[in-house]
Amino acid sequence: MVNHMRHTHSQSAERRSHHALVGVRITLCESCGLPKMNHRACTNCGKYNKREVLNVYKELDKKTKKTKVPSTAKEPDKIEKVAKVKEKKVEEVKSEKRVEKKGK
Repeated sequence: MVNHMRHTHSQSAERRSHHALVGVRITLCESCGLPKMNHRACTNCGKYNKREVLNVYKELDKKTKKTKVPSTAKEPDKIEKVAKVKEKKVEEVKSEKRVEKKGK
């Protein structure tokens, strides 16, 4: 009974003939000349079939707005002022502790 259910090598091979892997098709963009995948918009210039489909600059602006700028780049003067205020507070606390020790 098992032999009747078995597939021949040719039947298995015919079934698997459609399982072959196909490489990625890459062409050059017509406007900028960089490689891009077929039937996709160019990631560099945003064009597909000589039409601008993606506004690449708009996307870049969004990404730059989302990225956090370090506080040192925003206001370096403010950071220096905060550091000076902290130093003053530390000196005040130390002087208070000295006064307390002398009082005891």
